[in-house]
Amino acid sequence: TMPLGATFFDQTCFPFIDGYPDSYADLPQIMPLIHWAGLTHSPWDHAGDADFWEQLRARALALRASSDRALMIVVGCNLFEWGTFLRRLDNFLVDIVT
Repeated sequence: TMPLGATFFDQTCFPFIDGYPDSYADLPQIMPLIHWAGLTHSPWDHAGDADFWEQLRARALALRASSDRALMIVVGCNLFEWGTFLRRLDNFLVDIVT
């Protein structure tokens, strides 16, 4: 969700906030609940392409022209992101220590 007047989004769903499950069989159904999972592809694997920045700009402008929704881009590449997405940062840090 985006807090009123903010320029950022806060994650509000942490599927494993109360602990890790005994089984991960339903993980494919749980992952889409995390809004970062909806941003499925990062463009940065093409950052070395000669026309990367032109393509990124053109696509962003095309999206802006065709929608009144907020535009978001995946930037993350942190090894620990998914642990925090599933458990929330405070719980995940305790998990790492214990």
